[in-house]
Amino acid sequence: MDGHLSDAQLREFTYEGQFDDHTLDGNLPPVEALLPREGTATIGTLSRLTRECLHIIFNQLDIDAIINFQSTSHGSLAFISSLPTYAAISKHARNAIRGARIIGTSHRTTCPELYRKLRQSTCDNCGEFGGYIYLVTFKRLCLLCLSTHLSFLPVGRQWACRYFGLDSSTVNSLPRLLTLGGRYSPEGVRLQNKQILVDYDAAREAGIARHGSLEEMEAYVAAARGRAGRRRGPPDGKAGNPLRFAAVVRFPWYDEASGELEWGFHCRGCEKSEQRSALCRKKYNVTSFRRHIQTYGPVQDGEHRKCVTFTD
Repeated sequence: MDGHLSDAQLREFTYEGQFDDHTLDGNLPPVEALLPREGTATIGTLSRLTRECLHIIFNQLDIDAIINFQSTSHGSLAFISSLPTYAAISKHARNAIRGARIIGTSHRTTCPELYRKLRQSTCDNCGEFGGYIYLVTFKRLCLLCLSTHLSFLPVGRQWACRYFGLDSSTVNSLPRLLTLGGRYSPEGVRLQNKQILVDYDAAREAGIARHGSLEEMEAYVAAARGRAGRRRGPPDGKAGNPLRFAAVVRFPWYDEASGELEWGFHCRGCEKSEQRSALCRKKYNVTSFRRHIQTYGPVQDGEHRKCVTFTD
C-alpha cells in the first residue's frame, strides 16, 4: 500500500473536529483597534535609510520592540505593516503575537523566527503535524506532545527552587510567563490570573549547571528533603493540567507555495476507537495522514481496515 489518497478518499476518511482544548487563544480579550499616538505620520530620520536596510534592521528586533515601535505614530504603523514577515504573521497567526504579548514572552522571538514556524508543518518534538505553538520557547507542537512531555509543562517558581535545588535569583532569571486567568486544557480547568511560571527545561538545565550533573542535582534535592525517595517530575494531570495550555495557541501551517492555511484534520477511523484513544484527537495534514493510512490501513465504515485496498 503506497498511501496514495484521492480527494474523495481524503474527504471520506477525515473530518474537522470541533474540539475545544481551551488554549490561551480562547481566553484572550476581544481584539481592539490599534490607535497610534498623535504626531508625525513618518518614521523620522529613519526614512533616510533604504527600505531594504530598514527591513534588515527591524527583522533583528524582537516582537515586543516591533509592536512598541508601531504604536508611536501613523508612519511607524504603516512601516511595520509593510514588513513581509510581520504582515504574514499578523494576518495568519495573530493570536500568537497577541498571546505572547499578554503573557510576557514576545521579547523572546523575532518576526522572521516566528514566520519560519508558520511555514513549518511538523511538531518540533516528534515530527508529526503540529497544530499548536508553545509561546515560551516558540516550538511548534502536536497535542500529544504538548500534553505529555515535561518540557512543555511550565512550573511555579517555588516548585522549581525545590525540585532543581535553585535559589530564587536564578529562578527569577529563567524564561517565564505570566498566566492569563481563564479555563484551560480539554477539561476546562480554571487557572488563576497573573501566576508566574518558568520553563521546565530551562529550570532543569539551570539546576544541572549549578550542581555539576543530573545525579548531583538529584542527590542534593533528596538530601534537602531528608529522605531517599526522589520525585521524578512535578504533579501532572497530563492533558488535564491547565498549566500545559496556558502558553499555547492554535497555530496553522502556512503553505507558502499555495498561499493557503492548514489547521489540521482528524481521522474518521480513529474517531471512536478505544484502542486508539490517543489518536482520536490527533491532527494531520495530507502528508502525515498518508503515513497514518500506511500504518493503520484505509477507513471503511468508520474503522481502519488493513485488508482494504485503494481505488481511484
